[in-house]
Order: sequence, then C-alpha cells, then structure tokens
Amino acid sequence: MSKKFHLISELASSSVEILSEIIQLWLKKELPLYVYFDGKHPTCTFRRCISYDEHHYAISDIIYGRDLYQHSESPEAEQRFFVPETPLDAHLKIKPTFQYGGLKFIYKYRGRAFGYWMVKPTKKARVCRGDYLTGDCDAIEFKPETLGDVTIHSDTELDFLVFLDDYYIDKKDLYIPSDYLEAISNKFQIVNAGEENNDDD
Repeated sequence: MSKKFHLISELASSSVEILSEIIQLWLKKELPLYVYFDGKHPTCTFRRCISYDEHHYAISDIIYGRDLYQHSESPEAEQRFFVPETPLDAHLKIKPTFQYGGLKFIYKYRGRAFGYWMVKPTKKARVCRGDYLTGDCDAIEFKPETLGDVTIHSDTELDFLVFLDDYYIDKKDLYIPSDYLEAISNKFQIVNAGEENNDDD
C-alpha cells in the first residue's frame, strides 16, 4: 500500500483536547478518517455499485480475483482489498438500479476486508460518547432512524461495507492519511507527529 496513515491516538497522545479537535474536524467533513482491517473482523457484506459495462464480466472477475478490490495492480488494492467467501454464488445478490444516473447494478456479497477503509459519520455520530456503531448506508438513507454512527466506504462512496452483526469502532483506532498530516500538525502544533503505520503489505 503506497499511502501512509497515522493513528490519531498517537498524534494526540499528549492531549485529549487534540484528539477531540481532530474528531470535530472529521464530523464537519473537513478531514477524512480511516479504519484499518486485518481480516480478523466478523464476516461483513460488501455492497458495490457496478456499471453496465463492468457488469458483463464482474462475476468472473470477482471469482478469479481480477476485480477492483482484489487485483494487485488495481488502484483500490493499493490501500484496501476485499476477499469474498467461496463459493460466491451461495451469497451473491445482484439488483439493477437507475438510482445513480443510468443503469447500474448493485452487487452484495460476503467476505472479509483488509487495509484502510474510509469512515464517514452519520448524524448520530455527533452525539455518540462511546465507540462508533457501524451502520448500513442504504438503510440509513431510506430509514434515518436506523441505528448506526458511522458507515465504512472505499474511496468510492457508493461502495461500502455492512456488518451482519453489531460492530463497533473505537475513536482511538481511527487513522489520518499522511497528506493531511502537515496541516493537522501545524494547526495543533504537534511536535512529534508519531510514527507512520507500516501495514502496507
């Protein structure tokens, strides 16, 4: 994985206030934060939005590891990947939609995530005082009362993870990408920015 990420709890190790300020910037959507998965989490569902052209070969690509989230030369695979359970046809669900401008296909299949995934706050995140409960982006969109403090995405917003059971993320386990590090360090006068996370293989 080429981009480096820094654990925000290390950046703010000397100040609870700095950690809180970083979270506030994220809540205001001024700063992206990520979570790291090593595949040891409970099984989750990957919900993807597939174009009409990609749909013709998407199933075989997923089965044989040639898709965007498995192929080693894919730009997504530089930061994250998703390994589906086998056999794929036992749990793959496909639904056509015109919701996103033109014909698209919604793919849902189970598996495990690896690498860095973007964490986006829902409206409930602002009042959360403990760990963040992950939610289903589709359910939150159509049923705002659905529980969930955050949603977990790739850098493509329409592709996201849904955990089958309640899954929580500790605020201290969130990461900031290195390209935002200088701005954060200057803003909060962080002397020691912490060590880079080296989980990039």
